[in-house]
Amino acid sequence: MIIYFHFAGFAPHIEVLSSTFASDWHSMMSDTSSADVRFLFLDGQSLEAHKTVLAASSSIFKNIFLGRMAPNNESYSCIFEDISWICNKESECPNLDHVEGQCQNEGKTVIRLHESISKGVFMEVLTFLYTGSPDISEDEDQNFVKEIQTVAEKFQLAWLSDICTNLLKGDSFLNPSIGTWLNDNTGQVAKKLFLNKPLLADVKFRVEGTIVYGHKLILKARSQVMAAMLGGSFRESDLDTEVRLVFLFLENQIIIRACLLKAREENEIPFLFSNCITLFHLDFENSKGHK
Repeated sequence: MIIYFHFAGFAPHIEVLSSTFASDWHSMMSDTSSADVRFLFLDGQSLEAHKTVLAASSSIFKNIFLGRMAPNNESYSCIFEDISWICNKESECPNLDHVEGQCQNEGKTVIRLHESISKGVFMEVLTFLYTGSPDISEDEDQNFVKEIQTVAEKFQLAWLSDICTNLLKGDSFLNPSIGTWLNDNTGQVAKKLFLNKPLLADVKFRVEGTIVYGHKLILKARSQVMAAMLGGSFRESDLDTEVRLVFLFLENQIIIRACLLKAREENEIPFLFSNCITLFHLDFENSKGHK
C-alpha cells in the first residue's frame, strides 16, 4: 500500500492507493517464458508455473523446492504421480547427465499430477496460489466448486477450502478479505525467503562491488523498468546473469544505467556500454527553475 499526502493550504489531502500485489502476481501466470515448473495431467495437457510463487504460497511446494521433504514422500501420493527435471536444451547441452543443479543449462521441474486432478480444477488452485483467490463466482457449478475444495484439502490449502465453503453457502462476500490477508502474508513469506538471498535467484545486481541477489519473475511483475531490462532483447539466458548499476556523473547530468555482464566477461568496458539501458537520467540544465 502506498500513501500520498497532498498539501492544499493547511489541510492535507490523503490518497491511499490500493495494493497491486494480486494483479502483479496474476500477470506472472502468463509469463510462461520464465516458468521453471510444468504440471502434467492425465489427458496430456499441461500448465506452466514458477517456483518462487509456489514456494511462497504453499507449504507443500516450499518443502519440495527447498529440499525439506523428498518429492516421493508417501504423504504426496494422492496429489503427485511423479516429479522429475528436464533440461531446456538437452539436444545441445554438453552435459552427459542432465541433473538439476549440475546441468549447465536452465530447465524445468516436471510434476505429473494424480489422475484424479483435472487441468480445469488445478488452474483454479494455481490462480489461488498466485492471487489469493480462485477465479470462480457464486454462479459456478457447485460440483466444480466441490472438486476444487477436495483438491485444496489435498494440497493443505485451508483458506481455499474456506473460500469454496463460502461460495457453496452463498457467503462469497467474505472471500475478498481472505484474499487481501493472504496476499499480505504471501508477500511477507516471499520477502523472508528470497529478498537478497541466492535461493532460486536468477539475476545478480552488482552495486559498488556488492552483489545483490534478485528473482527476474518478481522484479518484472513489480517494475516496468525491470520488465524492460530483464525481458525481450535485454534478456540473458545464462543462469549467472549479472547486472551492474553504473552511476555516471557528467557535467549537468546524473545518469544511472543498468548493464548486463556475462559471468566470464573479462574486458567489461565494451560490453558495458553496448548492452545497457538507462534507468534514471537527471539533466540539471533542463530542470532549472522547477521546484
